[in-house]
Amino acid sequence: MLKDKMNKEQFLEYLKLLRDRSNFIDDVYNSSRRYIDIIELNDFLTRPYTFIEKLFFSEEEYDIIGWYLWENVDHKIYNSNNEVIADLCNDEAVWEYLNQE
Repeated sequence: MLKDKMNKEQFLEYLKLLRDRSNFIDDVYNSSRRYIDIIELNDFLTRPYTFIEKLFFSEEEYDIIGWYLWENVDHKIYNSNNEVIADLCNDEAVWEYLNQE
């Protein structure tokens, strides 16, 4: 469970830092107009962190966090009966979902 590894405030700060990094890369891209170079730079700069994240988070936690942050979709999770079991509408909802028993 995620709460065994970090507290809620640390998790929310982690999400903020990920967004800040992404916004920084976007700003660099928008200033330079050299998208291919920026993709390579982003991959290069984040590779060590991604390595640690995959060791730290379970596969489900890692996938949910990435899906929540980077996929532009309705962040609802459904059961096999097509009923909504979680609506990840904000950072706190993600925290709660990843810590449900």
